[in-house]
Amino acid sequence: MIRYEKTSGSKFRLSSDGPDGRPGTEDDIVMENGFVTQGEMQIPGVPTSRQQRGLDPPPPAQDSRQPAGQEPYPTPEGQQ
Repeated sequence: MIRYEKTSGSKFRLSSDGPDGRPGTEDDIVMENGFVTQGEMQIPGVPTSRQQRGLDPPPPAQDSRQPAGQEPYPTPEGQQ
């Protein structure tokens, strides 16, 4: 279930219960005025929307090297 709340003349909040199924808890997903403010999925090395807007520090740098034999995409033989 997604809840819509009009917070002022041109502002709004959308919220959805998290895994516990209860509204108003830490695991809820909340969006205010088009920005995720709570419950954002975090992927290592990918900045969250708060980090992209400069509200939180950037994510730590990730080692971009792939372990031997685990290249991200296969390359045709003879090409590097």
